[in-house]
Amino acid sequence: MRRSLPATYLAINVACALVMLAAVHHVTSVMALEQRTVADGVDGITFFTDSAIAWGIAALANVVWICLALIDLVRRRRGQAFWWLGGAVAVWGVAFLAGRVIAN
Repeated sequence: MRRSLPATYLAINVACALVMLAAVHHVTSVMALEQRTVADGVDGITFFTDSAIAWGIAALANVVWICLALIDLVRRRRGQAFWWLGGAVAVWGVAFLAGRVIAN
């Protein structure tokens, strides 16, 4: 169980990022269907309702992981938890960039 925990953490972040990208795709598809080039307030609400649960799960997972990484740091263990945290940051960075590409 201990060895699969970091991979599970990263998989949760990837899954949540994919849900966020699906929400972006949904909003841009509706905009294209309505032949609009600018998002309005309803598009923001649609994005939030489509991806709110994923954002909450990802935020909870990352806060717990930061706490585990800080505990490892205080106990002077290897800093491997910070590498996995960096992997999650990279996943979200790529997801934000991909979302910008989808939106344009």
